[in-house]
This record gives sequence, structure tokens and C-alpha cells, in this order.
Amino acid sequence: MPGFLIAGGLRVRMGKKDKAMKMMRKADNEIMPWKNGMGVTAQIDIYPESAKFPDGDFLWRLSSATVSASAPFSKFENCDRLLAVWKGKGMKLNDHDLPPLTPYKFSGDSAMEGVLHDGEVMDLGIIYRRGKVTVDMTSEEFTKEVVALNLEPGVHYFFCVSGSMAVGQNLLEEGDTVRVDGAQAVKLSGKLGTKYFHIAAMPH
Repeated sequence: MPGFLIAGGLRVRMGKKDKAMKMMRKADNEIMPWKNGMGVTAQIDIYPESAKFPDGDFLWRLSSATVSASAPFSKFENCDRLLAVWKGKGMKLNDHDLPPLTPYKFSGDSAMEGVLHDGEVMDLGIIYRRGKVTVDMTSEEFTKEVVALNLEPGVHYFFCVSGSMAVGQNLLEEGDTVRVDGAQAVKLSGKLGTKYFHIAAMPH
């Protein structure tokens, strides 16, 4: 008989685990130096899993970084980037204002300077190979406690920004991520107002 797991005010029905989902706890992220050596980032996932970020043999890399001071961003040739601030008051990338929870796409070939508005921020970013994969990042908020999604083919990430939420039977706290592989129906649950990002990566 399936039971229930209660955490963060969520009551989630437990059953057989879905092998197409992978839980990625914030505490388990791999800490790596920035390419330009001016900071560190927490690598959440890299695709394919055999890829090594320093070797540059990845299709995409999802990560979160703490930006404590204004600094230039690393360059990544032949890549595009999507970036969003998920904690803090935002920053400016060159002439573009980047308020919290607003994904911004830019070329990895470009020289970018990050200038903080008011104190450090934490960002969520994905670097991906131009022309080899299509990536989308959206900022979402629970307006009802259960959301049913029919995911398209590809790889999907759900990143919990605030509070707690569940993706299927996986319970996420702030900064945790669930990866979902392939086209399938997925149920999300969370308290009203809980915020999260949905990142979809579709290799060509």
C-alpha cells in the first residue's frame, strides 16, 4: 500500500519511483571555479553525463552561482546563455537590467560585465551549444496547489526558488532541482505563491 510523505507542509502520495526523474539536492552540487577564475559556481547538471565542463565537451551545463561583487562574466565561444537572478535584488549585465526572476538570453561570445544593484545575488544559468540544442527557461509561480503538465520530448529541470514543492514524488526545498527525461505527464504540487523555474532543453 502506498503511504504519504509530509514535508514543508506538502502531503505527497508515495509509490513506485519514476526512473525518468532524478533528484538533485542543492547540498550535493559540485562546486567549481569560474572559467575566468573570479568566482565559483555550483554545477547542478551537465549533459551528457560523461562530459567534463573544463574539457568543453558538453551540450549544456546548468548551474547556480553566488555573485558577491561586480565582475566580468566568463566567455564561452559558440555557446548561448540563459541567466536569471533567483535570490537578491538583481544586477545589470552591460546595459541590460536583470531584475529577480527574469530570465535573460545572451551570447556566450559577448564580453559581459555584471554590476550588482544592492548586495550579492544568486543566479541560475544554463550554458548551451549554439545550433545543437534549443533551451527555454521560464519563471513560474503556483496559482493553484496542483499543476498537471504534459512535457514535450527533451530534458526538463524544475528548480525550487522559494518554499517547498513536489515534482511527482520528489520533494524539493529552496535551491533543489529535479530533472525529468523525455515526454511524459508530470504533476507539480506546492503552496500558493511558491516560485520555481522550468528549464527545457531539446537536442537537435
